[in-house]
Amino acid sequence: MDILIVEDSATLRASMKAVLLAMGHRVHMAESGEQCLHMIENQPSDQRYSLVIMDVELPGLDGFETTSLLREAMPDEWIPIIFVSGDTDEASVKRGIDADGDDYLAKPVNRVILQAKIKAMERIAEMQHEMSRLYRELEITSKKDSLTQLFNRRAFNEQVEQLWLDARRHQHPCALLMLDIDHFKEFNDAYGHLAGDSCLQAVAACLLQVVDPDCHILARYGGEEFIVFLNNIDRNGVLALSGDILVAVEALGIPHARSPVSHFVTVSVGVSLTLSPENHSLQQLIGAADKLLYRAKNNGRNQVNLEELDSHRTILIAVDVCADQKALIAMLAELGNIITAENSKECLEIARYIIPDLIVIEQALSGGAGRKICKILKQSRNTAHIPIILMVDHSGGGMVSDIELVKPVAPEAIQGAVRQLIF
Repeated sequence: MDILIVEDSATLRASMKAVLLAMGHRVHMAESGEQCLHMIENQPSDQRYSLVIMDVELPGLDGFETTSLLREAMPDEWIPIIFVSGDTDEASVKRGIDADGDDYLAKPVNRVILQAKIKAMERIAEMQHEMSRLYRELEITSKKDSLTQLFNRRAFNEQVEQLWLDARRHQHPCALLMLDIDHFKEFNDAYGHLAGDSCLQAVAACLLQVVDPDCHILARYGGEEFIVFLNNIDRNGVLALSGDILVAVEALGIPHARSPVSHFVTVSVGVSLTLSPENHSLQQLIGAADKLLYRAKNNGRNQVNLEELDSHRTILIAVDVCADQKALIAMLAELGNIITAENSKECLEIARYIIPDLIVIEQALSGGAGRKICKILKQSRNTAHIPIILMVDHSGGGMVSDIELVKPVAPEAIQGAVRQLIF
């Protein structure tokens, strides 16, 4: 063990050192509490102290004060500490234990007792070292997806938070990619789940070759879906990396006889990019990438669909009264690109194939079908994530949209609702 002796008496330091060296330990020495704290704070990673023998009567900081400061400075690392003192009354021993010491020796130190204490502490240090090793292994395992060995969703969420805060603080552009293996269910049906697992592992390994894990965060997000946070990257960089992913995955040459896209396994990619992260939230970035992934899949798969959060959003207005439609367009024109639908069929078709960022629906659309349309959109996998504002003549009937506004609606009310949902 590496043992630190903290003792201002040169004679006592020398005698204890001789005992410890004879036992085969490596010995380090400090003459004061201040020097002890400095040595522990600056100890090299390959030379961690396993035990401290602390004199209580030190100049400056005494042994109890030094121990308390040491414990405060290292809350996650426990080093056993044996106090050595000429005072062995009950009050002194109690104060030593209260100061987070582990044992107490009387001066002059008995050689046999010192050796016995060191052996006991050595066993404790070995058990603590083994527990620390197992804890580190468990911590690493808990962050990894067992199949692909990429970060799992929980670990991604923990790590991306800090990168996102850094990006906002320094106003660095960043992007988020959502990737999905095309027609993976059909792949499993055709080749079996073991082949499906092998496919996921191959795609994960391929992504590791394309995405630099030292700069970005790559994780398996669930099922056949992967997620990547790209830090400090512009539009050209995102497009280049996304294109490399498409090419690299298909180049794996994993046969997929049931895919209408290619003879081999491919992926679809949704990318949300922001040049001004300070104006957005992380959830907006993730939600936008998820929506763009669905759009890439709906548009034929094996492609990248990218959108900048800083650009205008697409707003679908589903109103069949011309005057009301014109009024809404005037209110919302500055907040996004407006698409209109004049009946329920048009609304559903546009929502499914265009996937707007927001839908504003009039309850009276198509003879009062507004609520029914909201339910259909929220129950569909492709459109469930789209926020909806339902405009009603009076409240009641149960919430089927994200926000319900009672007519007549003031411009500031509907503009505020739109900003709340998509900005």
